[in-house]
Parts: sequence; C-alpha cells; structure tokens
Amino acid sequence: MKDRRYIVIMTVLLLVTAFVGVLAVVEGQKDSLTEDLPGTLVPTATATISATEAPKVEPTATPTATPYVEVTATPTAMPIVTETPSVTPVVIATPTASPTATPKATTTPKPTATPTSGPTITPTPRPTVVPTVAPTSSPEVNISSVYDYVKNCGSYGTPSVSSLGYVGCYFLKSAVPNLTDNGIYYDSTWYVYIDQYEEMEEGYDCSIIMTSFGKETRDQVLELLKVVYPTGYAEVMDLVVKALRQEIWEYRWGYSNETPTAGTMGVRYIDGREVYIVMRNDLANLTIHIKDKGVVNPVVSQSWPQETVDYWTSHGTGNADDAFSIWFRKEYGL
Repeated sequence: MKDRRYIVIMTVLLLVTAFVGVLAVVEGQKDSLTEDLPGTLVPTATATISATEAPKVEPTATPTATPYVEVTATPTAMPIVTETPSVTPVVIATPTASPTATPKATTTPKPTATPTSGPTITPTPRPTVVPTVAPTSSPEVNISSVYDYVKNCGSYGTPSVSSLGYVGCYFLKSAVPNLTDNGIYYDSTWYVYIDQYEEMEEGYDCSIIMTSFGKETRDQVLELLKVVYPTGYAEVMDLVVKALRQEIWEYRWGYSNETPTAGTMGVRYIDGREVYIVMRNDLANLTIHIKDKGVVNPVVSQSWPQETVDYWTSHGTGNADDAFSIWFRKEYGL
C-alpha cells in the first residue's frame, strides 16, 4: 500500500513539472511573435497563473508494471491420509469341533466283534444228578432274603423317580450319592435288582449286576458277598474274576447250539446257595443271580467237550493276545 502511494506522488510531481515546462514554452513563443511583427501594437500582458487556480485534476496513474511482491504464505498443513486398500476379507472357516462326549467312567467298551464260530460243539450226555448241598447254617450271618437286607440295612438306596427304570434297583449310597438318573449314569458301577425273568424260578431272591469290573467295584461287591456267602465269599469272587476272564464255560440249559456263555451254570453251591454267574457275550455286564439258601436247582448243567472249553478259553479276554483283550485285562486289573 505504501508503494502505491509513493508511485502516485511521483506521478503528480512529474505532471506538475511537465505543466511548468509547457508554460515556459508558450511564453517563449509569444515573445518570438512580438519580435517578428514590428509596428504592431500588441498589448503586453503578463499571464499570472496561480497554481491554485489550475483545475484540480486528480490524475489516475496507471503504472506500467505492477511490482512483484512475493507473498509469504504459511500453508495449512494437510492431514496425511493413509488410504486403506480395499481388500476383500478372507473368511477362514472355523471347523466345527465335535463335542467330546464325556464318557461314563465306568462304561465298559464293547468289542467290535464277537466270535460266532468255533469247533463243532457236541455236549457230552450226562445224567441229571442232584448236587451235594452244603450245610445251610452259617457261622456269621443267616438271612433269608438278600434283597430285604439291602433295602433295610441303610447302606443302599433307590431313586423315587426314574425315567430309565431304576426305581426298585438299589445302589450303594457311598458310591452313588446322587440317586437320580444323572447321578446313576455317572457314578454307578453295580446295583442289586430283581430280574422279572428270574423271578419266576423257584427260590430266586435277587441279582447283583456289575456294569464295570475294576477292583474298586469288585471290592464293593465283595462286601455284599460276605453277607450272601459268609464263609465262601472269597471263592465266589474268584469265580467272578474267572468269568470276567472268560475261563469258565458251562453248559446253558436248553441252548446247546448257541455260542457258549462264560460263567457258572448251577453245579456249584457255596454256603448253601447256588453260585449262578453269567457274563454277557458283548461284555456289557456280569450278573450274579442269588438263590434262596437251601434251594437246589433240579436242572444240572452239562459239561462242554474239553476242546470247546479250551478253544473259547484261549480266545477269551483273559488269554487272547488281540488289542482289545490286552486292554480289557489292563483296564480292570485282571
């Protein structure tokens, strides 16, 4: 702005100087004309020009060139924009994990196959013989019904409601503290019940069914066997172990053409009671059927031929060298 005023003032001074010069030139020309025309009376007049009388003309000075003024500008900082590339996200499918089912700790794995073939079985004919019955008296305990003892001794209990049919089945309270279907499923390994089929037989009292065969379970069952067989409980448990190992094969009445079932079939009596043990072919459970004391089974089983007994014993869980049999023995301490 100051530069512009400076230019205007200089321009005005130049114009005034030029104007004065013009007046001087005019005055000289008038003197020249007076000298060229002699005898001519020309009035001499002195023109007084007051600078103040001159018309005030505000000249507009148009500069020929606009001086370059370098403007210092502070640039506004622009934010750094990082462009996010457009990337199509790769969706990695998360595999759906199969829920690891919590296996029942006491469930016995079933073998993938049960042998159904063997040597030709021809039972050895044998006359029916009434076995010798042991004395009915007991030096320790003399009870008429094992089932009544279980119900009344206070150590066993049964669920009041069960969708799986366990009402009337008695479980050891110390082993199955939660007498519900869920508690039974996770904690039970054996119980006492009345089999509706066996109930029709003369002198049947109840059955002990084992669904797992480890030492802890066997020890618990052994305590009840001391009541059932007060002097011979150890011998009975030895027969239970041999049945689990599939080393006892006795003839089953009326089923001479079926695959043999491991267990005792009525030819043994201990403390006045029949020892009747059956191990299922699929190894799902072992049952000890309890007869009333003093009752003698009129039907005596026959013996299988020795070659049949030897064959099934060598292929049983106690002697076979297949992976399952080895696992079975190790798992249950047999």
